[in-house]
Amino acid sequence: MNGTSLLHDITGFDKKVLFDVLGKIYSIRSRIVHGGIESGIVKEIDLIFSKLKIHDKSEGNGIGKLLMISNLLENWIRLLIEKLVNIEPERRP
Repeated sequence: MNGTSLLHDITGFDKKVLFDVLGKIYSIRSRIVHGGIESGIVKEIDLIFSKLKIHDKSEGNGIGKLLMISNLLENWIRLLIEKLVNIEPERRP
């Protein structure tokens, strides 16, 4: 919930959408770690793109889709760190 609230503040996406997206990202991670089938991973990524209204520029390439999600997460983490650094330590979530 904290992650969803913080991401909402920095991205403007709906909290329910972000909560669903974070769950799907965790599912993707689990599928990769436990040897999931690529088509299932790609399907999860496509759902994330749809929920966030992201135009898929990967041309159907599974690795390209993973790179797009990785870049999105990296950007979100960077923004979260910047936000948290600017909050007084005793007021941080």
